[in-house]
Amino acid sequence: MDDPATGPGATRSDTGTPMKSGPTGLPAMVLHIGPHKTGTTTLQAGLGQNRASLREQGVVYPGRQNHELNAATAVSSRTVEPGQSVETSTAAWFEMLDEIRSSGARLGVLSSEFYSETPQERIEWLLERLGSDVQVVITLRPLASILPSQWQQYIQNRLVYPWDEWLQAILSEPRSGKITPTFWLRHRHDLLVRRWVEVAGRERVTVIAVDERDPEFVVRSFEELLDVVPGTLTPRDLRSNRSLALEEVELVRRFNQLYRSAGYTGTDYTTLIRYGAIRRLQEQPVAAGSHSIRLPGWAAQRAGEIARMMVTDIIDSGVKIMGPIRDLDRSARTPADNDPAVDNPTIDSVSADLAARLTVGLVETMGRYTPTRPPDPERAPVLTAIDRRNREQRAAERRRRTESEIEALRHKIDSVRRQIANQPLVAEATRRDLFSELRRRALRRLRPRR
Repeated sequence: MDDPATGPGATRSDTGTPMKSGPTGLPAMVLHIGPHKTGTTTLQAGLGQNRASLREQGVVYPGRQNHELNAATAVSSRTVEPGQSVETSTAAWFEMLDEIRSSGARLGVLSSEFYSETPQERIEWLLERLGSDVQVVITLRPLASILPSQWQQYIQNRLVYPWDEWLQAILSEPRSGKITPTFWLRHRHDLLVRRWVEVAGRERVTVIAVDERDPEFVVRSFEELLDVVPGTLTPRDLRSNRSLALEEVELVRRFNQLYRSAGYTGTDYTTLIRYGAIRRLQEQPVAAGSHSIRLPGWAAQRAGEIARMMVTDIIDSGVKIMGPIRDLDRSARTPADNDPAVDNPTIDSVSADLAARLTVGLVETMGRYTPTRPPDPERAPVLTAIDRRNREQRAAERRRRTESEIEALRHKIDSVRRQIANQPLVAEATRRDLFSELRRRALRRLRPRR
């Protein structure tokens, strides 16, 4: 007979224990650590967009954005995105902690998939800052579903390895290697659970096994865990985060090869491509006739073997489990998919329309680029050139507007002069003085400030 907490029939109500206020009088803490590609974007949108409703129910989700990414990476792995500061981002994280502790709420929530990359020696430091009453929550999806999503995410971060070559490198040995070493740091789920159990204790770790048949499973499970009204965490505005089609990924991968050979930097890429041109692609529907990324038969079999090993170890760890944990070792392919004829086609070219979409997104991002301070020419040579051009264009536009306003003012002054000239009771000296003073004040106001 299956254990109701870990067997195929496990559901939210089997193990979901609502979090209450901590014994110290400070809010209890929920630390959601992802990992990546397990419904984190949807969950963070639900938390971030419903802060007011959560506060009314005694729960604080600090910060201003849905996902305070740099604050999380600064304290977990001492890294930040290109162009950001570790020191500033660390200070922002402590401000978030202060926001929770000064709120008077019963519960505080922090969520970032990047907490999953916290080194073993850093986990203790992190949990000490959160206090003794903290519950670590880990959301998991089947490995077979994660592989395609994670490959294309790496492509969006300048990876150049083709799909099959990357799979061979990743699945040959499930441990960190030279190619995308963060993959197994994030997705050896058994080792991820063990790392946090060793420091937090199994009673302070909860695993939510995502039910892929239910798109709302993660947010509903979190609502139960936080003891809030069902529907509280439903996102009001979920920005497009759709997966890229195979053709789109191949286009970006080929672009990465050119980009890397040109010697451009990570800061340039992050702004122009990752958060610029690629987001433009994702805002539009997938072109008709495009292909999804399929897991080859050999890879699906190997992923299933690794997943079964991980599931067994997670169950043996003794952590609390919500959801159908045994589904995590399922294959991503149906029997019909094992026909080699339905494997990924070779992409030798893409449509002109698709190439144009990427180009338009890149150009639009360049035009909108307005940094708060000039970028570093050595770290971001492309952004430096774009910023210089945009500043020159904005200055030229301001000059054109000023000249236009001066011309309009001259016409108005001429009109006033004619009106004054028709007033015989005003002395000539008075009219002249009035005109000079009016002109002096107007030109002083329109003179460009240095």
